Amino acid sequence: MSEAIFQHFGTEERAFIEKVLDWQTRVVERYQLVLTPFLNPREQYIVRSIVGDTDDFQLASFGGFEGAERQRILFIPPYVEETTTDFEVSILSIAYAEKFSSLRHGQVLGSLLGQGLQRNRIGDIIYQQDQAGNWQWQIAVDQKQLAFLIQMVTHIGRTPVTLQERPLAEALPVPDNWQHHASTVSSFRLDVIVSEAFHLSRGRVKELINGGAVTINWAETKSLAATVNEYDIISVRRHGRIRLDAKGKPTARGNYHIQYSVIKSQ
Repeated sequence: MSEAIFQHFGTEERAFIEKVLDWQTRVVERYQLVLTPFLNPREQYIVRSIVGDTDDFQLASFGGFEGAERQRILFIPPYVEETTTDFEVSILSIAYAEKFSSLRHGQVLGSLLGQGLQRNRIGDIIYQQDQAGNWQWQIAVDQKQLAFLIQMVTHIGRTPVTLQERPLAEALPVPDNWQHHASTVSSFRLDVIVSEAFHLSRGRVKELINGGAVTINWAETKSLAATVNEYDIISVRRHGRIRLDAKGKPTARGNYHIQYSVIKSQ
């Protein structure tokens, strides 16, 4: 295994990179169709960066929803044509008494993870109001977890719910709630990016990170100096989410151009 591959990524990403290399070996040497779990945008970027353009196999991705953030990737051997069913993604809707209760994204995710599921077995959680003003909730899940979740998830918080499978053709559209920005920063440190995106003082950002309120790609970090990479998703409790879309070249003063997107908490 070439160590040069790892030099382009963070040390905390080494275990995932080793998985990618194993998936690549399986499809090339064993001629296997390889299906990943749900990957976040940064993980998808790593897969495509490592694999590059190759005639040995193709990559295809699907997350249940058109434009899904979290997607499963198929490594496809030559002369094999994938179908949607190969991704083993199912859609669940949430039925509940909306007149008496309301749901939050964090509650829904917490209830699913509370059943012992790993995060990579759950895709996007989509919610939106229909024309009548009623809230619709849908979840993309690993098909193998479908029956288990329908049986076990009967409450979200204190709200009684019923999970029901929906055809993929009835998947909700993914709302584009990202606000897009361009700016310059002194470095790609976590505290610098969070400070810029939410217009917070560096002192306040330090408090948030040290208090466990900040995650990168859904993993908590308390490192102010952690490097933020392209397609990383940063979540800041009670503030929202940041996605670093592009790193630009240095300016004449030694700063860096960046493009980033933000979803602010409601």
